[in-house]
Amino acid sequence: MKPYTHFTLTERNNIQQFLTEGKSFREIARLLGRSPSSISRAVKRNYSYKKNRYNAWRATTLYIISRRNCVRKHVII
Repeated sequence: MKPYTHFTLTERNNIQQFLTEGKSFREIARLLGRSPSSISRAVKRNYSYKKNRYNAWRATTLYIISRRNCVRKHVII
């Protein structure tokens, strides 16, 4: 297993491709060298129930937005 790192766009594209091929989370995790729970959480977090699929570009965009919004806000006294 890799040490903790965020999913790259390439990994997200691979997840999307493997899901469309019908592979399980465990199989995807083995192919990417990741934990099955990491794959499961990533898909659950970024799954579009409206379109009934996982979208790698959407997942990356949401990741970038959340990272941009997590900065500490400075308070002037």
